[in-house]
Amino acid sequence: MIKVTSTVSSRAFAAGLMTYLGTRDIEKDNGEKGKVDIPIYDQDGLVIASREERAAVLAEWASEFREAYAVNALATFSLTLADPVDDAALHDALNAAFGSKPFLSSRHPDGTVSVYAVTDLPARKIAGALKAREKGEGPARAAENAEADFARRLADAGVAAEVRILGAAVSETSGHYFLEKFLRTEKGVTTSAGDPVKGGPTVKERADGVWRAWSSHIRTVEPRNAFHVIFSARAGTDRYAMQRAVRDFLSEQVTGHRWITAHHPETGHVHVHAMISARDDVGKALRLTKPELYEWRARFAARARAHGIAMVATRRADVAATRPYSQAQAGAHERGKSDPRYLKKPDVADRVERKRAGVVDRASLTNGNLALAPKWQATASALKKAGAEPSVIAAAERFAAAATAQAAQPVPLAALRILIATIQQQKEKAMPLSLEQFDERVSRANTSMDRLETMVDSSAERQAVEEVRKEISALFAEQRRDIQMQQMRSVAEASGAGGAPPPARADEARAQDRPAPATIDPAIAAQQQAIAAGRAARAAREQAGAAKGAQDEQRQQILRQAAQERQRGNDCDGAER
Repeated sequence: MIKVTSTVSSRAFAAGLMTYLGTRDIEKDNGEKGKVDIPIYDQDGLVIASREERAAVLAEWASEFREAYAVNALATFSLTLADPVDDAALHDALNAAFGSKPFLSSRHPDGTVSVYAVTDLPARKIAGALKAREKGEGPARAAENAEADFARRLADAGVAAEVRILGAAVSETSGHYFLEKFLRTEKGVTTSAGDPVKGGPTVKERADGVWRAWSSHIRTVEPRNAFHVIFSARAGTDRYAMQRAVRDFLSEQVTGHRWITAHHPETGHVHVHAMISARDDVGKALRLTKPELYEWRARFAARARAHGIAMVATRRADVAATRPYSQAQAGAHERGKSDPRYLKKPDVADRVERKRAGVVDRASLTNGNLALAPKWQATASALKKAGAEPSVIAAAERFAAAATAQAAQPVPLAALRILIATIQQQKEKAMPLSLEQFDERVSRANTSMDRLETMVDSSAERQAVEEVRKEISALFAEQRRDIQMQQMRSVAEASGAGGAPPPARADEARAQDRPAPATIDPAIAAQQQAIAAGRAARAAREQAGAAKGAQDEQRQQILRQAAQERQRGNDCDGAER
């Protein structure tokens, strides 16, 4: 099994994950609990066995991390009041202007007011406009429009003032920095609730308290800098083979990315942790969507089998397994058992207990049986045509009957579709196959073979396709001779019956007397199915490749724009600092 348990968004998160991978809890001789370092390995096979080595690796990883950036700006305002206003009226006007967003304010003797507030303004656009205005590189319409809007809101609240935006923070780091700067430089600071700022004797402690209170109003984007992935196998699996399989798999799948692996041997099942950087050495991002994860599972299962581990990739629906639970849900369930005062949803306990007990998911089982029943029926039919052993045919029929019996009754529309498909199949089997129809099918098969030749790349594959073409052509020629002989016998029997009947009657006689045509050889049918499957797979790969190329180009464009905006934001931050 492969499972992505979390994504790493910050240096602190990465440090905690590396510590978790590289240490284990132990009990000392005196009964106290402690931690001991265990070796972890990087993409080059180098051992990272100590705290200092983990710190050095973390520094290399963190140098490529992207910082979280703000969506709505934390801005510093300067208000110049046109008329004297008392504190209560000013406080009410500021609350009307900023709405539900929190802010800090400080009045000066010269009639100006400094404000640091959370706003709905686009952080990067405002920062870029302020930078352009400071350097005289063009109009700063975004900042000017925002200033005019805030001045209009204040005027609507009864306070006339000139509004000036002095700076806008574009990240959590710069937002926290400007908050500390505001508290350090301004006197008599009050909150949007009208209370003085509290929280501690130092500026940093007061800023931390304000930041915690504002955190729900600040929207930021947390980047994916790394992934925490777990590779697991059943209990009893050779752990060394498992580690080799994981390292070989990662070397193939995430070439150019940084990654480390660690094995925790104290648990019952064998599993290997991996921390994988989200971007490779050229900046291309790693995508781990559900379809890509299933491809990873299939490829990892193949790699594990190459190392002697019995493993196959299955979906949850294939084994009718219940939904998995998260670590948080398991912790809530355990806490609820030990502490009856702890409230939890009943469906969480049911989900954890059903998964641990291995209860079969009835919905998945029903859907699986509905899908398997016609496949087993088709298998039994093909085995009969191929002349398989009676015991094999009987086994396939038993599986088909069992799947049909266990499956729920289909809805009327589904039953009608099945009936129509069955009638069409019976009609096709009952209708005689003419030479024109047969030649048309041969032409379609040859076209499929031509397309199959365009899908292969190596000379060995082309040679194999050519051999298959020759074998199918021989089978088609033999079947065409059989159809010709049947038609000749039908014509001879009709002419020897005495007299030449009217044309309509002759057609009826031939339709009645003609024996059922020979069924298509199972080998041909199987090959046609293989051709269709190969064509569909090739088309899917080409479509996926084209879509991935377009997505990569779009991501590269977004990265370039983000880099330019980040550079403009950094220049603005540096200018204000």
